Amino acid sequence: MSAESDRCPHGSHTLLLRSEFAGVRVSIDNAGRGPRLRIVDLETNVSADFDPLELSCLSWWPEARRHELLAVGPYDPDAPRPRDGEWEL
Repeated sequence: MSAESDRCPHGSHTLLLRSEFAGVRVSIDNAGRGPRLRIVDLETNVSADFDPLELSCLSWWPEARRHELLAVGPYDPDAPRPRDGEWEL
């Protein structure tokens, strides 16, 4: 796995994490009512924002059940495959 960090023009940091299986860009979004962690999948450009409560709950997710988090989007074995290379949510 590799990690890179860059400072964005507006002062926040962006972190790129890559492995042989996936790559994501992680940043802090302060534009809403409170800070959110934004995670963007580098292959599909799909993003999700997580507030501190959601992140706290994620930290409590049992390790024995973490495989359930992988059964979404392109990692869901039952999901239809995209025709044009883009995923629709």
